[in-house]
Amino acid sequence: PLESALSSYATKGKLYAVELKGDWFDINTPATAIKAEIFARKQFFGIENKKLLKKVLSRPRINFSFHKDKKMETALIIERGILNKLDKLEIIPRSKMASAHFLLTDSIVDKKYGSFVLNKFKKAGYFMHKLVMLAGEDKKNIETFTELTGQIFTHGLDEESCIVSLGGGVVNNMAGFIASTLYRGIEHWVNVPT
Repeated sequence: PLESALSSYATKGKLYAVELKGDWFDINTPATAIKAEIFARKQFFGIENKKLLKKVLSRPRINFSFHKDKKMETALIIERGILNKLDKLEIIPRSKMASAHFLLTDSIVDKKYGSFVLNKFKKAGYFMHKLVMLAGEDKKNIETFTELTGQIFTHGLDEESCIVSLGGGVVNNMAGFIASTLYRGIEHWVNVPT
């Protein structure tokens, strides 16, 4: 029964196996489970799933670019209807495809755009997880930060993960603060203001 169940999931594309050569993970703590997941995900994308990497996403036209110094640059993209094109644009670098990414929004914006934007990123081939915080200025607090970072660690954050904020000032503030505190600052943070 177990073999047929595993085979059924595999044929539906819901189960993947990666042979680990020389590496072994004794998964007895959340930390080792996350390390094993990250390792297996990178192995899977590096060897088995090159078809997603072959999908060509066009680069969005950058309207403005702000420079602080040579190491820090912020691209600003302004385009009508860009949400409809998220599955065709390289908003997140393809080199980060094997990592878990996070879409942060609030309970109001989520009802209008959350699932739509999440599905666009997934259609482009990214492992994107949606995080929803309660709306309101008073939700910009340490409790919300702790809850959101807990959810992020549950999904297996690594040094290539990206955070996409979808919403107004509170969501963008929270996402920016979270991005600045994880891994000594997440390199790629995307802000989609509403």
